Parts: sequence; structure tokens; C-alpha cells
Amino acid sequence: MLKDRQNQAQLDKFKQTVETRVKVADRLVESWSRTTSGAKLSDLLKTDKVKARNAALNLQNQAKYMNRMSEATIRTQFNTVPENVLKIVRIGTTQSNRGNFLHEWPLITTDDAIYFVDRVYAPAEATAQTASGGNLRGGTANSRIYETIAPQHATESYTVQVHSGSLAANTAINFTLAPQPIVPLWIQIRKNGALIGRDNGQGGFTSTDPTFNTSTTVSSVNYASGVSTFQFTSALPAGTTVEVEFSWDSEVKDNYDEYGRVDIKVDKKRFNARPFPLGYSFTKMVELTLSSTGLGSAEDILIRAVGDEHAMRKDFQAVRLALSVAKGNPITYFDADHTATGDDNYYNHAQRITTTLKGVGGQIFDDIGRGVVNKLVVGSQLAAYLEIHTAFKVDETQPRVGATYLSGRLGDIEVYVCRSKPSLGLIADNQALAIYRNPDEEGDVAIAFGVLTELAAALDYPEFLRVGNIGTVEDKLVINSKFIRLVEVNNLQ
Repeated sequence: MLKDRQNQAQLDKFKQTVETRVKVADRLVESWSRTTSGAKLSDLLKTDKVKARNAALNLQNQAKYMNRMSEATIRTQFNTVPENVLKIVRIGTTQSNRGNFLHEWPLITTDDAIYFVDRVYAPAEATAQTASGGNLRGGTANSRIYETIAPQHATESYTVQVHSGSLAANTAINFTLAPQPIVPLWIQIRKNGALIGRDNGQGGFTSTDPTFNTSTTVSSVNYASGVSTFQFTSALPAGTTVEVEFSWDSEVKDNYDEYGRVDIKVDKKRFNARPFPLGYSFTKMVELTLSSTGLGSAEDILIRAVGDEHAMRKDFQAVRLALSVAKGNPITYFDADHTATGDDNYYNHAQRITTTLKGVGGQIFDDIGRGVVNKLVVGSQLAAYLEIHTAFKVDETQPRVGATYLSGRLGDIEVYVCRSKPSLGLIADNQALAIYRNPDEEGDVAIAFGVLTELAAALDYPEFLRVGNIGTVEDKLVINSKFIRLVEVNNLQ
């Protein structure tokens, strides 16, 4: 009971943490959107709440970091003004899509953590039945209930194998059922998986198998002690299995420790944030040329370039990591050649791809007991193929630049296009990363990226050259590798 209270307290604390983050982030969106550094965050909140909140939290973290220094120090060490560093943070966050198809968690410190809720089978009490490994009726201790199958865990029923292999005729199969007492009329006998008999409620057995000996002198059960025996009048061939399913009386007070239990655990994984630096340089002549010709400010152009490069780096690294994770799971193939299936044309055959994607969602569900495909990251050629599907709705809210962009929605699935560069570890133009992201639990994701802040430094050299570095401080964690699958579509036209 103490452990249950502790777990519930952790769960309540986690929920409160998430709710507090959302409230704080919404307030920060409102305040930062009034500044030039956080321009249009309030508009972004209407279409993408998660990205807008993360951007506001990142801006706030950056501001806290820079508040330790005076503006004069920032001008000297960064060779820019605070607003420009903040703009880089905003661009690098809002231009990246990795937080949409995977997950981003704004960090508070370099040693911050992401929380997630686990529902696990509780270790069993040390009884005769459960002494080995602490497992109870198929429920593996401390394993997630969604990811393992234990249909008898929450019942009085239990199934035991009492024989395996060959056996001479009229040879007794002796066993003891535990825990006791056994509930009359609830014993079932299966041979090779087929139901062949049951107890008669009076200590004997009935059977539909003519070779099963129903005489009470050779086949019987003691409901109080669980001691049981039965025989077959014909020999059992090699490979034969005999199982007994029975029910124990859960209303007996001494059986309190035989109940199947589940625990709620609030677990966390710590980030170890490190800088991801990006160098830059430009000459004073370039700066002079840009300003004197009306092409713009070198520093403004630099801000956009650095922000865009950080956004592209985030998405490219996310896709590379996701692809490597997906290759550890079974790969699904779809043939776009309509003649192979007898469809009358290429267009009609393309409608079948949603069935394939639903099948991938079924694989995820079979593996871990939850999930569908609700995010796709696809190569450019496959993106064009998906657009001919009748359920595809084009989305033009994101510019077609950078590493990734939101292409649209295939039914309920968000589709992001990634530049196809297999030689660089990115997806091929006919591939898709099929991803499940749990919309209801913050930490139940495939991969999480923890982002803290930006670091910057610059120097002016006598050769009229400015050289600097700007780095994002962050880390990545693979939380659940089963959430990402690779789909390849062959024979695209």
C-alpha cells in the first residue's frame, strides 16, 4: 500500500509538472509575441501549440542565460545585440519540425529529465506458485502491461502445463494445482490446445476424448489440496501437450497475496545536454556591400542563415536517428505497380496504401499494445505519390524550404517531407518513416530531444573579418524504439 501511495504521489507530481509547464508556456507565448524576438508566436499558437510553447520556453531560457551579463558584455562577447540571439532561437525552433513528428522537451538545466508513466505488472508475493521470478499468472514482474500479454493476470484462472511429450498408455499424470482451494466445475483439460474435458464438481472428470479414463479410481481431483491425477488409455505420441486451466477461490482470506496487481510508476530519463556548435564568418567588405547596396544587413542575413541551419540540423539529425531506429524493426513494403494486383490503373491502386499503413499500425499495436501510425516522414517522390490519394489534403502553411516541411494530411496522418539523401543517412525518395506519437501522454514517444539554450561568441580580426560560433545546447533520448517503422514503396512512376 505504501508503494501504491508513493507511485500515485509521483503521478500527481508529474501531471502537475506538465500542467504547470503548459500554463507557463502559454503566458510566455503571449509576452514574447509582443517583442520583435518572438514575433508571430501568438499566431503560431493557433496552428501548432506545441511548437509555439517550446519556442517561448526556449526564448525564456535564453533570456535567463543572457541576463547574467550586461548588454555591453553581450555586445562585446557576442558581437551582436541580445535581440538577434533571441531571433536565432526563435527561427531555429519554429523552422524545425522534429518536435512535431518526434518530441521536444524544453530543459530547465543541463541535467533535466523527461517523465513518463509506466503501468507495470507488480511483482508477486513469494508463494509456492510464484517463487520463481516473482511472476504471477503470465504477468512478468515490472513489465509494461500494454507491451506484454497476460490474459489471466486479472482473474481467478490459471493455466499450467501438466505434461509434454510421449507417454505410455494407462500412465498416471500427477500434479498439484495451486493456490487452493480449487473452485469446483472450473477445471478444464486441453490436449494439444483442444478442450477435451472438465471436472464434474464432485472430484471426478468428464471428457469428450474416448482415450481419457474417466474412472474416479484413476482420474480425480481434491479441491481442498489441489492434488490431481488422470490417465489416458492410449499412448500419447511425441509432441503432445496437456494443459489444465483451473480457478482458485479468491474469496478465501489466505489468498490475498494471489491477486494479480498492477503498479503505476512515474519513471524518468535524464538528459545530458551538450552544445551543437555552428561557426560563421563574413568580411567587413561584405557587410559594407550589403548595407550600401540596399540588399540588407549582414547581421540580419546572418541571423536568418544561422537560425535556418540550426533548424535543418535538428531535422536532419532527427530523421537520421529515427531511420536507424526504424531499421531495427520489421520493414514493410508496398508495390506501386498496379498490374501486380490487378487494379485497372495507377491512381486506383494508390488508394491501397492506407491499408498498408494501417497494417503497420497493427504491427505497432501487436508489439506494445498501443499505437497507430499518426505521423509520416516521407521522401520527395513518395510525397508526390501520396498526394494522388483521395484522402490527402494539402497543407501550405509551411514554406517548401529547409530540411522538412508539412506536406499535408493523409486522413488522420500528418505527412512531413524530408529531403532525400540516402548517402547521408537520410531516407530515400521512396521511403517513409511511419511513427506513432501518443497524443495523450507527454513522455510516451519514440525519441525525445531536450533543448536548453543557445551559446554564442564572436571575434573581429584585424583582417576585417568577423568569426563566430553559435551552438544549441541539447540532448536526445530513444524512449520507445517500437514506435517507428520503415515503409518502402517500390515501382513509383
